Amino acid sequence: MEITDARAVGDEMAIEEGVRRVTVEQNGAAAQVRYVAVRTKEGDRWPIASYREFADDPLPTAAEMLAPLEWLVGDWLDESPEGSTKIAYRWSDDGNFLLGEYNLSVGGRAATKSLQRIGWDPVEGRLRSWTFDADGGFSEGEWMAGDDGWLVKSEATLPDGTTGSATVTIRLTDPDHFVVESTDRVIGGVEEPDFKLVIARKPPEPAK
Repeated sequence: MEITDARAVGDEMAIEEGVRRVTVEQNGAAAQVRYVAVRTKEGDRWPIASYREFADDPLPTAAEMLAPLEWLVGDWLDESPEGSTKIAYRWSDDGNFLLGEYNLSVGGRAATKSLQRIGWDPVEGRLRSWTFDADGGFSEGEWMAGDDGWLVKSEATLPDGTTGSATVTIRLTDPDHFVVESTDRVIGGVEEPDFKLVIARKPPEPAK
């Protein structure tokens, strides 16, 4: 048993809350319930006056919370006049994160590379991403599910210490395409123009 909270109600009563876990050693099966106990003072003792238990289903795992973004897994490509960006997502070995890699090339030559990790933040109760650029810049994003895809509030730090922010909307249009729109872009206190990208799933390599 684990006490998670205890508080006094006057001088003669206390309310105790906690978790009771039962494990069967033979097969490792386990059960967990929450309980609330009311204790009343009798001399130097605090015996239980009433006790109630409630079903306590296990919290969802990080992988379960990331499941709505599972469609990202795979290879993607963005072709634009500014350059070509290859995007790849996969699950981490422990299944608790989605790992992304962005490689931008201009004129057929590598220009920049970024690594991203998306995970579940149990404290804030939302998905969160961390992105690290090869030039030393980094950013953090808070992901929120909306009616039209995902809304990401991003805060970035550039290699020279300049900070920036943006609102990014990610919307899956069909199994092979998603749209990225970046708005409210501010870098070093200066507003930057919005942009929109259409990302396509990379076609499979031809059979040899």
